[in-house]
Amino acid sequence: MIMAYTMLIPKDDNYIVGKARIEEVNASFKDLGAVCDNIRYKKVEQALELLEKAAKGELPIRYRKHNKKLAHRRELQGQKGRYPRKAAAIVLAVLRNAVANATQQGANEFDLVVKHACANKKRTYYRVQPKGRRGRHDYELARVELVVMQRRPEEKKKEAKPKPTKTAKPTKEEAKPTKAEEKKKVEPEETTKAVEQPKKSKEKAVEEKKAERKEAKAKPAKKEATNGQGDS
Repeated sequence: MIMAYTMLIPKDDNYIVGKARIEEVNASFKDLGAVCDNIRYKKVEQALELLEKAAKGELPIRYRKHNKKLAHRRELQGQKGRYPRKAAAIVLAVLRNAVANATQQGANEFDLVVKHACANKKRTYYRVQPKGRRGRHDYELARVELVVMQRRPEEKKKEAKPKPTKTAKPTKEEAKPTKAEEKKKVEPEETTKAVEQPKKSKEKAVEEKKAERKEAKAKPAKKEATNGQGDS
């Protein structure tokens, strides 16, 4: 039976995910878990360098659990650890597979981060000593799973050049002026007439005043003439 990953892997397009695992490997799950603890949340470049040294026995691995009666290591600043070379080699192979899966999707190896790393016990087979002896030995298998992730880079949107628009010919309906446009054309003519009318009215008033003055001057002259005829 193949188990699913214990991590909820995001399914959106914001991340590039590379995952790999190995099932029923003949190694101590305690050593594998300690190795996974030392590379979790590290950059892939740093994790690969650490695992390569640990697989050669050049660098100890810190044990947070299952560390009873373990020696304190100077390389770990006095913390407890040991040299699980076999477990480090197994985790290194799984990590390389996960990185290859991520780079196949377009990820950059230097930007990847070990987001998830764990190891658990898988199966246990008991072994009995021969010739009816009472001693028993358990044959334990383990599994390892790793997930590396990288945020997907935002693609630069190409600036689209505006396409030249073709001037469409006006249809018959558009060519005909609407009622509102006809009113706008008529209104200026009416305003010009209204401006000309006051000018004409002013001229008439001036002429009428002049005529009235002439008539007023002519009336006294007529009266004097009539008075002279009466005296004679």
